[in-house]
Amino acid sequence: MRAIWKFPLEVVGAQVVRMPLIAVVLCVQMQSGVPCLWAICDTTSNEKASRVFRIFGTGHEIGDYAADKYVGTFQTGGFVFHVFED
Repeated sequence: MRAIWKFPLEVVGAQVVRMPLIAVVLCVQMQSGVPCLWAICDTTSNEKASRVFRIFGTGHEIGDYAADKYVGTFQTGGFVFHVFED
């Protein structure tokens, strides 16, 4: 069985998000002032994975991050942030 789950994010450089082992990230958007990531998750297993997401502000150096690691963009407080998965 699959369901769409929400994972709140912090506006920090890097963070670990625990989610089901089989999860496909859909998007990142703001909800009630909090950046959130949504993913289609396999709910038939209790196995979890630690996935690392990095947030960069517009104009900040992103190093060697490739476009295929891009998850989404969100805006808050007049700033624009971009989320990538390690």
